[in-house]
Amino acid sequence: MGKGGGGHGGLNILPQKSWNVYGFENREKVREDEEKFAAQERLKEGAEVQVQRDARRQLLLGRARTNTEGDNEGEDAPTSASHIKLFEVEEEAATLEEIARSRDNAKAHNKDNVDRFWKLGYGCDPSVEGPLPWYAQASSAQPHTETTR
Repeated sequence: MGKGGGGHGGLNILPQKSWNVYGFENREKVREDEEKFAAQERLKEGAEVQVQRDARRQLLLGRARTNTEGDNEGEDAPTSASHIKLFEVEEEAATLEEIARSRDNAKAHNKDNVDRFWKLGYGCDPSVEGPLPWYAQASSAQPHTETTR
């Protein structure tokens, strides 16, 4: 064999290829592209921060205007974007009642299911559980006919 290492006969032509990812020019292109991308990201973040800052400023100015008018006497005034719940107390009470009812029903149903689950032969009685699965049903009376070609 030849004296060159690497099994390519001593030819080392990779540095001469334009597509060589380890070449100096390609590394410089990647570095420049990364710098451009980072600069664009900084501009985007700066714009987002400015938009948030303006929105926060408008919100605070609106609150300051309503507090100086004296209508609320220390309470936060609902802004045009906030939702006013007229029946909040009634909704919460109804929701709590529904939750309590559903818990009671679930406990009773769960107790029945758990008791039935731990009995010997659970799932084997088709009258209790419903129809049999497809693999436990009797095969159909019609034999399959094979077509010959």
